Amino acid sequence: MTPPATSEQSAAVVTASAPAAAKGRRGTAATRRQGAVAQAAAPAAAAPSAPGSSVAPPKTLDAKVSNTTPLLIAPKGEPTQLKSIRFAQSKPELLPESQAELDQLLAFMNGNPKAEIELAGHTDNQGNFEENVQLSRLRVEAVKEYLVRNGIAASRVTAKGYGPSRPIASNNHEETRRLNRRVEFTVTKE
Repeated sequence: MTPPATSEQSAAVVTASAPAAAKGRRGTAATRRQGAVAQAAAPAAAAPSAPGSSVAPPKTLDAKVSNTTPLLIAPKGEPTQLKSIRFAQSKPELLPESQAELDQLLAFMNGNPKAEIELAGHTDNQGNFEENVQLSRLRVEAVKEYLVRNGIAASRVTAKGYGPSRPIASNNHEETRRLNRRVEFTVTKE
């Protein structure tokens, strides 16, 4: 019996199966299943919404295939942490590994056309307080920009930067400090 694949091995199978599928070659059953999972994970916005109309696929960050856990939305008024949203150090530049979770947030907003959200940006307490507040605001503005660029009305998304003022873990050690560097969103209207 073969041991279960790690997430890295699964990602490699998905990545490897795409070229094989494109060339029409048959892979193992596991490879075909992984390829089907990758296709099922593609954003629904890429499919036409009505006969004769088409919707452009989301604008991407040229992300690699990654295994992202499904986005579990907290009840209205409670924050949902976007754990896979990543930025370049000390910059509001989204990194490619953020793509899958951005697409999940986009799918949520498309699937709930009356929903409104507040994006909240947070940092650790290292560095200047005011600069951290500004950085957190610019980072959530980048997430908002992604949503707007992909068809979500700007009026449905507010963005606030809180900097280091709302930690969820100790800032005394790097392992816990990284938990404070996060983006969350709260559904404010359903």
